[in-house]
Formats: sequence, structure tokens, C-alpha cells
Amino acid sequence: MDRVQDFLAERGLAQSTQANYSQILQDVGAWMQDQGLAAGQLRARHFDAWLATKVWLNSTEINALCALRAYLDWRFPKGHHFTKKIKRIEPEPGRALDHGQVLELLAAARARSSRDHALVILMLETGLRSSEACRLKVSDVDLKACKLSVLQKGGRIRHSVFTRDASAAIETWIHDSRGLRVMYEGRTYPHLFLALGGIRPGRPLTRDGLRSVFRRLGDAAELGLLSPHDLRRTFCTEAVARGANLRLLMVQGGWSQLAMVQRYSASLQPEAFRDFLPSYNGREKRPG
Repeated sequence: MDRVQDFLAERGLAQSTQANYSQILQDVGAWMQDQGLAAGQLRARHFDAWLATKVWLNSTEINALCALRAYLDWRFPKGHHFTKKIKRIEPEPGRALDHGQVLELLAAARARSSRDHALVILMLETGLRSSEACRLKVSDVDLKACKLSVLQKGGRIRHSVFTRDASAAIETWIHDSRGLRVMYEGRTYPHLFLALGGIRPGRPLTRDGLRSVFRRLGDAAELGLLSPHDLRRTFCTEAVARGANLRLLMVQGGWSQLAMVQRYSASLQPEAFRDFLPSYNGREKRPG
């Protein structure tokens, strides 16, 4: 499979997507070489045979198909004979925290460090993805206007707003991290969120590091296994429950399709509708 790097460079994909596509295409390319197949000869049955060598989730299989199809469309602009579809199996709704759990999490984050507090409140208010939180730079955040700009999936710039509470938390963290920002080999990193411990304090927080932070926060708040993506689902679910305009929610959360909002808010429960029930006789809407 030739010119993979040219394909990745011309597509303008996010760095993480480039790495993912590169690995997939190299893998399928090596398999095709063993089978004596050229890219133009690839058919659905060949893809199925290669896929049979993997033990992947449905979503990973679809991702591999997207990578391969995008490459073939680029490599053979006049057309090719690869036609393959994979039916998406909708997963169970992911976890979203309720209001009480959010308060417990914020308290635990505040007790741990000003970084964790700023990280949690910003992710709750903007729905930042893990990669976006790690990529975010101090210069990307306007504390006075309470807004941020960050490179998101697909190479687009995303703009989101946040509250003055989040602004104050970020300002506190920036102040507290002044010494940390020159700790690692005397180099100053522009990233907003830095590692506090380990063997590389002062380095930009990585996605693995972020997952570790949330595991500890989940234990501290007695919430069980907690992931950064739980906060993105919480952000979406809370916004929908409060009656947010869906188009505005898509902009704030960096979604390009309404279907993604529906997917991320799939854990909504009927109880959330109580605030919207009509009150014909002036009685309280909530039981009690």
C-alpha cells in the first residue's frame, strides 16, 4: 500500500487520527503484501479475511473501514471496486454523572489540587475531549471573556465559553503552576494542564496521564471507575436536561452532527422531564 504518508498529509487530519489511520493502513498493507494483493485489487472479501485476524469491537472495525475507504478514494479518484459496509452496533449508553455526583467530584478535585479543580470544572462546562484538554494552551484561554479556542478532531478550531467560576479556577491554577512551568529541564511549556508528579512533573499532561487523574478522582469522590469521557457525556446530558438549544449545544461541544448529541445524551432518564411538566393547579411539580 503506497503513498500512505502523502495521503495522511493531504487529508489534514488531527495528529491522533493520522497516527490511528497510519497504523491501520500499515497493518492491512502488510497483510495484503503477504497475500500478493495490490491496493487496486482489494475487495470486501479480502477486508473480511484481514478483519478475521483481529479481535476488535464493532466501533474499531468501522474505524478501520473508514481509514481504508478514505485511502482508496484518495488513491483512486476515478473509482475502485472496494465496496464494504459494516452495520453499527449501538453500545449501551455511557455513564453520565448526576448533579450530586458532580458536586462530589468537584469537591474531590478541589481538595486534590488547583489543577484538578480547573480541569474538572472546565471539562464539565465545555465538554472538552481528552485530546483537547491535553492540547489546550494557556494562550488558547481568554479568562476575561471566559472563552477558549482549541484544535479539535478533523483539524477544525473549536470555540467554547465557560463561567466566571471556571475562569477563577483556571487563574488560580496558572498562578499556582508558575514554578512548575520551569521545573522540567528548565523548559517552559505553553500547555495549560501540566503533570504534577511522576518522573516528568512540569511536562504537558498526556491522555494516559489524564486517565490516571480521573481514576484517582473517581476513588477520592467514591464514584468508582471514572473516565474523562464521562464528563463529556455529563456536559451533554445536563445541557439537554436544562433545555439547551441543540444547535448551540453542538457548537459549544464541538459536534458537527445532531446524532452525536443524541448519542451522548442517551443516558437521560424520565425524571429529568419533571421540570418541564405542566402545572395546571399550581402544585409543585416534584414529589415530596
